[in-house]
Amino acid sequence: MTESSSTNTSSYDYIVVGGGIGGCAVASRLHERLPNTSILLLEAGNDPVGNPLTSAPLACFGIHHSDLDWDFLSVPQPHLDNRACYQAAAKALGGGSSINYATWLRGPKVDYDRWAKLVKDDRWSYDNLLPYFERYGGSDGVIKTSSTSQSHQDRKYPLRDLVRTGWESEGARHNANPQNGDPLGITELVENWHQGKRQFAHKIFYVDGVEILTEAPTARILLSETGTGTQRANGVQLLDGRTFYARKEVIVSCGAYNTPKLLLLSGIGPKEQLEQHGIQQVVDAPEIGRNFHDHPAVALIWKLKQEKLGLPMSAIGSNPAFGLGLPADWIVFSGLDKKLISDALISDGIEVSNPEREYLLDERNCFTETLNVYAPAGAVHAGMDIPFDGLHISTPILGMLPTSRGSITLSSNDPTAPPQIDPNYYATEVDRTMMRAGIRRALQVFQESTALKDVIETEIAPEGYPVLTSKSSDDEIDARVRRVANTFFHPAGSCAMGKAVDTELRVYGVDGLRVVDASVLPTPVAAHYQYCIYTVADRAANFIADSGN
Repeated sequence: MTESSSTNTSSYDYIVVGGGIGGCAVASRLHERLPNTSILLLEAGNDPVGNPLTSAPLACFGIHHSDLDWDFLSVPQPHLDNRACYQAAAKALGGGSSINYATWLRGPKVDYDRWAKLVKDDRWSYDNLLPYFERYGGSDGVIKTSSTSQSHQDRKYPLRDLVRTGWESEGARHNANPQNGDPLGITELVENWHQGKRQFAHKIFYVDGVEILTEAPTARILLSETGTGTQRANGVQLLDGRTFYARKEVIVSCGAYNTPKLLLLSGIGPKEQLEQHGIQQVVDAPEIGRNFHDHPAVALIWKLKQEKLGLPMSAIGSNPAFGLGLPADWIVFSGLDKKLISDALISDGIEVSNPEREYLLDERNCFTETLNVYAPAGAVHAGMDIPFDGLHISTPILGMLPTSRGSITLSSNDPTAPPQIDPNYYATEVDRTMMRAGIRRALQVFQESTALKDVIETEIAPEGYPVLTSKSSDDEIDARVRRVANTFFHPAGSCAMGKAVDTELRVYGVDGLRVVDASVLPTPVAAHYQYCIYTVADRAANFIADSGN
């Protein structure tokens, strides 16, 4: 690996824009397949290795709003009391691997099979992705992963047994293998902290021979006519004016927010939007920035009757095993009653013949994910001041199959301006039904199960809002969601496969230009997306190497 702030070479075979998970993985795998090619990897941020915020699991909460975070805000969300929601995005070499919480989850087989069906290409089905999935994870994979209990025999949280018993008594089946394509039930949290350390994408992948340029934000993609009426990507221009040329391909891996922004700034997008910002349309690409989706989250905060049942800071200091990962152990994936889904679909006007309806009624779906965290996770993002004192724990509930779709557009033709982010959270009755059910189930487990009802003092409501119970009305739960819901940092879909890019990730209407990041996901997957993106990048490298460009 060559890393520098300047370079003497201006022409490469391949230029990868964005040094995140997708960019690092595709550059590494591409160099592995084509060792005699020259590859330039451009990253707007710095190398975060050695930064105190990336040095230990519990430090990751401090990354929010730091120099490693683009620290975006959404536009006001009409279905969330017009709140502008925080949108984190990595501004660092390694991307999400440098700032994420390191939860490692593949997701259900049914979601990948739906993906393949949507894009009419079985290469994206679960079974055909399985050889890529199996490169990663476990003790022998490229990326080392372990469950909470596997990480250390002394990493046993005080409420571990009671939380498992509580969920199982309320109907959650124990699932010993959530990575087998069927994660429904209660299972141990799996993480890719390795002995308490981050596994940075640019360190776990072999990138010797790839030239890496940090502090190199890209302003636009250089395009030229091919003579046959189409455009070709020839290279990129950086914000400081430096220009680099690609003999074969430009690969954009800037993430679900910044990839569509870069394409739009380059004149690739819908004419009306580009003209609004004084940008000449070069390629008519109306789907750039559309189909954006994200996993919304609502954190329920619980006050315990005894501090010792949570995780006081003193306990973390006295037991080094607690520092090997986040203060969590169980994760629960839940389906949804078919009658509730059917009624919601009718309310949303989804016809019986619509394929979306058939998919959502599949009983293998994971509609919600509930994390059991022995700290007040999510409180800060909800604007609640809750101490990390061992008396407060939380259960963030994630909506994993949202049907709401938003957009990423430009706020300005200035490359330094943030994109305009509109997740359109909570816009459909399906999404509202999904979140209500997940929230009610968590309330039932923590307030009514024999295992937990005597250890919980109360659910902590934001000021001016009632304490929730499983008997709370839809209106009361909806009001809470509107007050506290936020992202769980899984933005995707804004350059969707089958809409903005083809099934080999080539941007429609432009030769020599691909996208390799979460923006290509055509539909939500009930997963934590780092796992998906390593797989997408691995597959993309094979597409590129096999294309013979």
